[in-house]
Amino acid sequence: MAGDDLVVDHLSVVFRSRTGTHAAVRDASFRVGAGRMVGLVGESGSGKTATGLALLGLHDPATTTIGGGARFGDTDLLHLSPAAADRLRGSLVGMIFQDPMTALNPLLTIGTQVTETIRVHEGLDRRSARDKAIDVLARVGMPDPAGRYRRYPHELSGGLRQRAMIAAAIACRPRLLVADEPTTALDLTIQAQILRLLRTLCDDEGMSVLLITHDLGAVGAVCDDVVTMYAGEVVEIGPTARVLDRPSHPYTSRLMAARPRVDGWGEQLDVIPGRVPSPSASPEGCLFRPRCREAREECAGPQELVALGPDRSVRCVRASDPRDSVVVAGAGVR
Repeated sequence: MAGDDLVVDHLSVVFRSRTGTHAAVRDASFRVGAGRMVGLVGESGSGKTATGLALLGLHDPATTTIGGGARFGDTDLLHLSPAAADRLRGSLVGMIFQDPMTALNPLLTIGTQVTETIRVHEGLDRRSARDKAIDVLARVGMPDPAGRYRRYPHELSGGLRQRAMIAAAIACRPRLLVADEPTTALDLTIQAQILRLLRTLCDDEGMSVLLITHDLGAVGAVCDDVVTMYAGEVVEIGPTARVLDRPSHPYTSRLMAARPRVDGWGEQLDVIPGRVPSPSASPEGCLFRPRCREAREECAGPQELVALGPDRSVRCVRASDPRDSVVVAGAGVR
């Protein structure tokens, strides 16, 4: 299954505007192994969604420059013709978008939007596509799936719209699924159900999943590996249990400290001071340096992603002695 790995190699996403260029993603490298779920975490503005959209070719080429590489198996995701990209989306690669209100067409029923993918990529007749769509809606926890099949998006709650969008994304069982905050607007019970479904797709069907999320609890529950992004850079990579238990980058550590705890009733949450820098006004050296409690003089210089072992990488001078580290080219998780 190694041939079905997603390998992101020095990916960059630069937006162009009247005021100049803005680097949303900088030199990002990581790997999503076949049948594995990788959590891509970081604050809003860290470049997570920009990374996911780049993998499916969904940025506007008139205003965006994509650099580096991204391959899924033998497919070069960044250099596809428009026709080839249309054939790929929904069959080989699927995406769950963050906002169901804008991702679903308000003029089409839920059933039409789910069956469209099935009919285009699997060639089923109308009745067979309908039956399959209703089955997929049931799998994602849609109450009365046959009834909701005939409804329009505005007739569903935010949570039901999210489930409809997830159903459309997984209807043809893509080999790679980019899930951008897939449990947004869902209650805790349905969140757990959706996460278990994604985990089952990984385990039973070998689907690779890139889970973009703010929820470190969800990452800890279902992800094999975790990639932390900050201001467009990958700052830490490693197995989920080890990264969350002993983070190597100060930013990952601060994200962990800012989580609410079940036994922390009445305690004030830890807060990371400041905010993610603008893509057009990033500091020199370590991008996290202005917000880091442990910053020192060496942090003002260039920071490379270095390997701490066969499956851990970090972009920080504190993490290890540079003499014992190897600079990672196309760093990845296994």
